[in-house]
Amino acid sequence: ETSINSIIKAAAIPRGSFYQYFSDKEDLYLYTLGEIGKEKMKVVMEVGMLEPEASFFDVYEHMFKVGLRWAERHPKYSRIGLLMRLDDSSFIARLKEVADDGLKQLEAMVDRDKARGLIAQDVDSRLVVSLLYNSISQDVQELFEKGNVDELMERVKKVIRIVKGGIAVVQG
Repeated sequence: ETSINSIIKAAAIPRGSFYQYFSDKEDLYLYTLGEIGKEKMKVVMEVGMLEPEASFFDVYEHMFKVGLRWAERHPKYSRIGLLMRLDDSSFIARLKEVADDGLKQLEAMVDRDKARGLIAQDVDSRLVVSLLYNSISQDVQELFEKGNVDELMERVKKVIRIVKGGIAVVQG
Protein backbone atom coordinates (compact mmCIF):
# COMPACT_ATOMS: atom_id res chain seq x y z
CA GLU A 1 0.00 0.00 0.00
CA THR A 2 3.03 2.27 0.05
CA SER A 3 3.69 4.82 -2.68
CA ILE A 4 6.64 4.97 -5.03
CA ASN A 5 7.43 8.35 -3.44
CA SER A 6 7.78 6.64 -0.06
CA ILE A 7 10.00 3.95 -1.56
CA ILE A 8 12.39 6.34 -3.29
CA LYS A 9 12.51 8.55 -0.19
CA ALA A 10 13.36 5.58 2.07
CA ALA A 11 15.94 4.33 -0.45
CA ALA A 12 17.33 7.87 -0.90
CA ILE A 13 17.38 7.52 -4.68
CA PRO A 14 16.07 9.75 -7.48
CA ARG A 15 12.73 8.77 -9.06
CA GLY A 16 14.49 8.12 -12.38
CA SER A 17 16.74 5.54 -10.75
CA PHE A 18 13.70 3.62 -9.55
CA TYR A 19 12.21 3.54 -13.05
CA GLN A 20 15.57 2.57 -14.55
CA TYR A 21 15.21 -0.81 -12.85
CA PHE A 22 11.50 -1.26 -12.15
CA SER A 23 8.35 -0.40 -14.09
CA ASP A 24 6.13 -0.12 -11.00
CA LYS A 25 5.70 -1.29 -7.40
CA GLU A 26 4.57 -4.76 -8.46
CA ASP A 27 7.73 -5.16 -10.51
CA LEU A 28 9.84 -4.17 -7.47
CA TYR A 29 7.86 -6.55 -5.27
CA LEU A 30 8.28 -9.45 -7.69
CA TYR A 31 12.00 -8.75 -7.97
CA THR A 32 12.39 -8.65 -4.19
CA LEU A 33 10.45 -11.87 -3.70
CA GLY A 34 12.47 -13.51 -6.46
CA GLU A 35 15.73 -12.60 -4.73
CA ILE A 36 14.43 -13.86 -1.40
CA GLY A 37 13.29 -17.06 -3.11
CA LYS A 38 16.73 -17.61 -4.67
CA GLU A 39 18.38 -17.16 -1.31
CA LYS A 40 15.99 -19.56 0.38
CA MET A 41 16.39 -22.14 -2.40
CA LYS A 42 20.15 -22.24 -1.79
CA VAL A 43 19.40 -23.37 1.75
CA VAL A 44 16.55 -25.70 0.84
CA MET A 45 18.79 -27.39 -1.73
CA GLU A 46 20.43 -29.01 1.29
CA VAL A 47 17.50 -31.39 0.92
CA GLY A 48 19.44 -32.94 -1.93
CA MET A 49 21.85 -34.23 0.68
CA LEU A 50 19.25 -36.80 1.66
CA GLU A 51 19.71 -40.15 0.07
CA PRO A 52 18.06 -40.22 -3.38
CA GLU A 53 15.75 -43.04 -2.32
CA ALA A 54 14.33 -41.10 0.65
CA SER A 55 10.55 -41.21 0.86
CA PHE A 56 8.31 -38.23 0.18
CA PHE A 57 7.51 -37.97 3.89
CA ASP A 58 11.19 -37.94 4.92
CA VAL A 59 12.01 -35.32 2.30
CA TYR A 60 9.00 -33.16 3.28
CA GLU A 61 9.99 -33.21 6.95
CA HIS A 62 13.59 -32.40 6.10
CA MET A 63 12.56 -29.55 3.77
CA PHE A 64 10.40 -28.09 6.51
CA LYS A 65 13.26 -28.27 9.02
CA VAL A 66 15.66 -26.59 6.60
CA GLY A 67 13.06 -23.93 5.81
CA LEU A 68 12.63 -23.20 9.51
CA ARG A 69 16.37 -22.75 9.99
CA TRP A 70 16.37 -20.30 7.09
CA ALA A 71 13.38 -18.45 8.53
CA GLU A 72 15.11 -18.12 11.91
CA ARG A 73 18.11 -16.50 10.22
CA HIS A 74 15.91 -14.18 8.12
CA PRO A 75 12.93 -13.11 10.22
CA LYS A 76 12.10 -10.10 8.04
CA TYR A 77 11.92 -12.27 4.91
CA SER A 78 9.78 -14.75 6.75
CA ARG A 79 7.47 -11.97 7.85
CA ILE A 80 6.91 -11.03 4.19
CA GLY A 81 5.80 -14.60 3.48
CA LEU A 82 3.48 -14.63 6.46
CA LEU A 83 1.92 -11.30 5.47
CA MET A 84 1.36 -12.60 1.94
CA ARG A 85 -0.93 -15.28 3.37
CA LEU A 86 -3.17 -12.56 4.77
CA ASP A 87 -3.19 -10.50 1.56
CA ASP A 88 -6.16 -11.24 -0.67
CA SER A 89 -5.28 -8.81 -3.48
CA SER A 90 -5.37 -9.94 -7.08
CA PHE A 91 -1.62 -9.34 -7.35
CA ILE A 92 -0.87 -11.76 -4.51
CA ALA A 93 -3.32 -14.26 -5.99
CA ARG A 94 -1.31 -14.18 -9.25
CA LEU A 95 1.91 -14.53 -7.29
CA LYS A 96 0.56 -17.55 -5.39
CA GLU A 97 -0.28 -19.22 -8.71
CA VAL A 98 3.39 -18.99 -9.65
CA ALA A 99 4.34 -20.49 -6.27
CA ASP A 100 2.22 -23.54 -7.12
CA ASP A 101 5.25 -24.87 -9.02
CA GLY A 102 6.82 -25.88 -5.69
CA LEU A 103 3.67 -27.75 -4.74
CA LYS A 104 3.71 -29.52 -8.10
CA GLN A 105 7.23 -30.74 -7.36
CA LEU A 106 5.96 -32.21 -4.10
CA GLU A 107 3.08 -33.86 -5.96
CA ALA A 108 5.61 -35.42 -8.32
CA MET A 109 7.42 -36.86 -5.31
CA VAL A 110 4.17 -38.39 -4.06
CA ASP A 111 3.61 -39.87 -7.54
CA ARG A 112 7.14 -41.29 -7.46
CA ASP A 113 6.42 -42.99 -4.15
CA LYS A 114 3.14 -44.33 -5.54
CA ALA A 115 5.10 -45.90 -8.40
CA ARG A 116 7.57 -47.36 -5.88
CA GLY A 117 4.71 -48.91 -3.89
CA LEU A 118 5.29 -46.70 -0.84
CA ILE A 119 1.98 -44.84 -1.17
CA ALA A 120 -1.33 -46.38 -2.22
CA GLN A 121 -2.12 -45.97 -5.93
CA ASP A 122 -5.59 -44.54 -5.32
CA VAL A 123 -4.29 -41.64 -3.22
CA ASP A 124 -4.80 -38.17 -4.71
CA SER A 125 -1.26 -36.70 -4.78
CA ARG A 126 -2.46 -33.10 -4.89
CA LEU A 127 -4.70 -33.71 -1.89
CA VAL A 128 -1.83 -35.21 0.15
CA VAL A 129 0.35 -32.17 -0.51
CA SER A 130 -2.56 -29.82 0.17
CA LEU A 131 -3.41 -31.56 3.46
CA LEU A 132 0.18 -31.31 4.69
CA TYR A 133 0.72 -27.76 3.53
CA ASN A 134 -2.57 -26.35 4.78
CA SER A 135 -2.70 -28.15 8.11
CA ILE A 136 0.82 -27.08 8.99
CA SER A 137 0.68 -23.55 7.59
CA GLN A 138 -2.15 -22.64 9.94
CA ASP A 139 0.21 -22.93 12.90
CA VAL A 140 3.37 -21.59 11.31
CA GLN A 141 2.76 -17.92 12.00
CA GLU A 142 1.64 -18.31 15.60
CA LEU A 143 4.32 -20.76 16.66
CA PHE A 144 7.11 -19.11 14.70
CA GLU A 145 6.33 -15.65 16.08
CA LYS A 146 6.38 -17.07 19.60
CA GLY A 147 9.78 -18.55 18.83
CA ASN A 148 8.51 -22.05 19.47
CA VAL A 149 10.26 -23.75 16.57
CA ASP A 150 10.61 -27.06 18.42
CA GLU A 151 6.84 -27.24 18.98
CA LEU A 152 6.25 -26.38 15.33
CA MET A 153 8.63 -29.14 14.18
CA GLU A 154 6.89 -31.61 16.48
CA ARG A 155 3.55 -30.60 14.95
CA VAL A 156 4.95 -31.24 11.48
CA LYS A 157 6.05 -34.73 12.53
CA LYS A 158 2.62 -35.48 14.00
CA VAL A 159 0.77 -34.29 10.90
CA ILE A 160 3.05 -36.37 8.68
CA ARG A 161 2.48 -39.40 10.91
CA ILE A 162 -1.31 -38.98 10.62
CA VAL A 163 -1.25 -38.52 6.85
CA LYS A 164 1.19 -41.39 6.41
CA GLY A 165 -0.53 -43.89 8.69
CA GLY A 166 -4.13 -42.78 8.70
CA ILE A 167 -6.30 -42.57 11.79
CA ALA A 168 -8.72 -45.47 11.50
CA VAL A 169 -8.08 -48.69 13.33
CA VAL A 170 -8.40 -51.56 10.90
CA GLN A 171 -11.03 -53.98 12.27
CA GLY A 172 -10.10 -57.49 11.58
